[in-house]
Amino acid sequence: RITSGRRTFEGGPRNRLGAKLDYTLPLRAEDKLEAGYQGQFVRSQDRYEMTEYDTAARRYPDLPSFSYISDFRYDIHALYSTWSATFGRLGVQPGLRLEQTARTISAPDSVFALNQWDIFPTAHLSYKLPAELQLMASYTRRIDRPRGWDLEPSERWLDAYNVLKGNPGLKNEYIDAIEGGLLWPFSAGRISLEGYHRITHNLTNRISSLYPGRPGVMLRTIENVGTDRSTGAELSLDLTPFPWWSITLEGDIYDYRMHGEILGRTFDRSSFNWTTGGSFDFRFPTMTLVQLRANYSSPTTEAQGTSGSTFSTSIALRQAFFNRSLLISLQVRDLLSSGGHVITTEGDDFYTHANFARKTPVVTLGLTWSFNNYRPDRRQLPGIETEEIEPVQQF
Repeated sequence: RITSGRRTFEGGPRNRLGAKLDYTLPLRAEDKLEAGYQGQFVRSQDRYEMTEYDTAARRYPDLPSFSYISDFRYDIHALYSTWSATFGRLGVQPGLRLEQTARTISAPDSVFALNQWDIFPTAHLSYKLPAELQLMASYTRRIDRPRGWDLEPSERWLDAYNVLKGNPGLKNEYIDAIEGGLLWPFSAGRISLEGYHRITHNLTNRISSLYPGRPGVMLRTIENVGTDRSTGAELSLDLTPFPWWSITLEGDIYDYRMHGEILGRTFDRSSFNWTTGGSFDFRFPTMTLVQLRANYSSPTTEAQGTSGSTFSTSIALRQAFFNRSLLISLQVRDLLSSGGHVITTEGDDFYTHANFARKTPVVTLGLTWSFNNYRPDRRQLPGIETEEIEPVQQF
């Protein structure tokens, strides 16, 4: 017998359109000048409905005060240019990207708009040493945009004790990165060692507080809280002992520090973090690729607490047909059901400790058909994430 309960529904539609135009001008020897345009256009109508069980009528009538429709419009235009040149052992590649972002979110009682221009300079240097060693250094400025669910202006009740609310006024994150390293290629692969210092401006973080007037109910939202700094080193090994077998091993250690303001109070937090991972690729004469992968991330600090370690495993199978025009891929993630994690959050008047786990494994099947030997360009504009549903375990 049902005595109480709530049901929620979230739906679209969501539409995305992209456009890209590239031009390459060959110069002397291997030098070249590249320029182009890239655009992304997103249109979305997000609908959220809540119903509550009526014991007398034995049904779930709508709760209009907890339901809403919001319209999401996101346009990005980008112009870029890079110049690549070599001077003896020295290689240089300066670049510049100009972006215009127009974002509008229309809720039932308000409209939130953002229209701004951004400039992203880059500079890459390389120098060839004896024994095929290569020194590398770079500066880049990157952008990380809020995802669709981060911007939802209305409240969403997950259950009787947890409420989510996005922030349509979120600013983009900007990352300044200085990196330098050494690359050593050899007959069966290569080893690279890289040091880096990265600064994130307009850092976004999940914020928890008690819901006003509702004891025991947590309100969870997202804010631009300040800046963070990561200083560390990465080591990677790519090895191909046999033509049909390749190995990739990676490790990263870094000092992580955050500084900012939450609910009118400043904070400083830090942690020593490390990640490691590896993959094993097996290629067969039947144009079949099998990949096994594992990743581990250590616990890390958050603005209001800590996020526990994570460990994940996956296996992927890709089969090519018709001279690689048709690709069928099958991926199974979280093979060992180890992808859960623990999050602790605390404030002046609350403390939470949550252990999250999801149903596993997660299986995905993909089908790709390429026309006229088309191969996608890896140089992509940072994307706009609007199609995922907010996972509860983020909180």
